[in-house]
Order: sequence, then structure tokens, then C-alpha cells
Amino acid sequence: MNKLIQRIKEKWGEAGFQRYFRNTGWMFGGKILSLIISFIATAYIARNLGPSNYGQLSYAISYVGLFGFIAAIGLDQIVYRDIIKFPEQKNKYLGTAFTIKSFASIITIAICTTVAFFLSSKDVSLFLIFIISLTFIFNPFQLLTYEFQAEAKSKYPTFVSLIGVLILNILKIIVISNNQG
Repeated sequence: MNKLIQRIKEKWGEAGFQRYFRNTGWMFGGKILSLIISFIATAYIARNLGPSNYGQLSYAISYVGLFGFIAAIGLDQIVYRDIIKFPEQKNKYLGTAFTIKSFASIITIAICTTVAFFLSSKDVSLFLIFIISLTFIFNPFQLLTYEFQAEAKSKYPTFVSLIGVLILNILKIIVISNNQG
């Protein structure tokens, strides 16, 4: 048992371990705060929209989520791995992946909206599906966080992500509040 404790103390004293531990802490803490903020905003929105309107919103979000795999295109882990393996070529990898994901996002929006036009009811849901599918445009920008993660500097993307989550949820609450009167 003493050898185990000694080994843990040795590892903890290494600068690399502390760097990766802090990096993981930033990512974990950011994710927890994002979930808390989103939960509070979703609870407020659900309460103010009521069952029918919140049901339509949930339907549209779920429907668009079904097409997310097309926009993701499976590049994330490959790019992350290659940035770590070949850091001198990170700009080439990030640029190529950004371009591919941008085209995939546009194609996903078109497919999602077209399929919804034929399968979904012609009410507010179609408009909601189109608006929510536009969020695929932001998918390629997630690649930029991989450069920071590869260098164990997740503090900065975590701050940007938290600010984005906070702003988007505040905007959702403002829109819902303004439409209640």
C-alpha cells in the first residue's frame, strides 16, 4: 500500500501529469457548467411554452438530431489523432477537415429540410426544423478546439464554449419571455 501511495505522489509531482490533470479538469468543469446552464434554460422554456409548443420544439430538435451524423462525417477523431501525430501539418489537416465539414453541413441542411418537407406536417414544425438545422453551419468550428486539446490547453476553448452556451440560452429565454406578452 505504501508503494502505491508513493507511486501516486511521484506521478502527481510530474509537470506533465499536472498539466493533463488541469486540462481534463477544465474540460470536465466546462461540461458540467454547460449542462447546468442548459438545464435551467430548458426548464424555463418548457414551463413557459407549455406542452403543445414545447412538444413541437422537441420534435424539431429530435428530427434534426437524426441527421447530425451526416454533418459530423466522422472526421473529428481522425483529425485529432493526426494533429497529435504530425503537429507540423496541423494547418493542412484542420483546413481540409474544415472544408469537408462545411460542405457536409450544407448538404445536411438541404437533406434535413427536404426530407422534412415531404414527411413532416406543413405547420410550424417545418420552419422550426429549418431554423434548427442551420446550427449545422457551426459544426466545422468545433475542429478548432482540437488544436488546443492536442497541446493540453483546453482552458481557452472551455471559456469560449461556456460564453457561447450562456449567450445562446439567455437569447432563448429572452425570445420566449418576449413572446409571452
